Amino acid sequence: GAQTKARTYILLADSYLSKGDTVSGRPYIDEFFARAKSEEITPIHYRIKADIYSAVPGQDELVYNAYLDAVKADTTTDGKIELIKQGAALFKKKGVREKEGDMLAMLVQTRPKLSINDLFDATRAYYFALAYPKSLEMASKMKENFPNEVYGYEWVFNNFKILDSSYTENKLIP
Repeated sequence: GAQTKARTYILLADSYLSKGDTVSGRPYIDEFFARAKSEEITPIHYRIKADIYSAVPGQDELVYNAYLDAVKADTTTDGKIELIKQGAALFKKKGVREKEGDMLAMLVQTRPKLSINDLFDATRAYYFALAYPKSLEMASKMKENFPNEVYGYEWVFNNFKILDSSYTENKLIP
């Protein structure tokens, strides 16, 4: 009813989600976000929303935005990193490689210490999503930040091989 607290709706949505019934949980998560005050919403609420909507085909943008909101709402670096990893894993599982790459690129920006593995994962996700300019950007960062490793050079080459397949721009020649 009208006097029901927003917390009740998130509990119902989470309960349905834990049973695997995302269709039944969807109205409750929507009602929670309609009724809850901004100070009542925590990162886990956004993750629940993302998990519920991830089961609905064609809602990838809403799921991505829910993860972005969760990352913005989290106050700890470790919490942000964990949410980003969960989002990237979800998109990888669904085969939405460009969104996976977007999440991993966000991970590169969020981590206090740059990791070649994060750059490599983002590069590869974009590459297999056929988002070659984004893949090239990540590979170039890998090459610049880790010049003693071969992977950045290799993935720059792989991307230029596709982006300049006719060799009209001579991108492959240093």
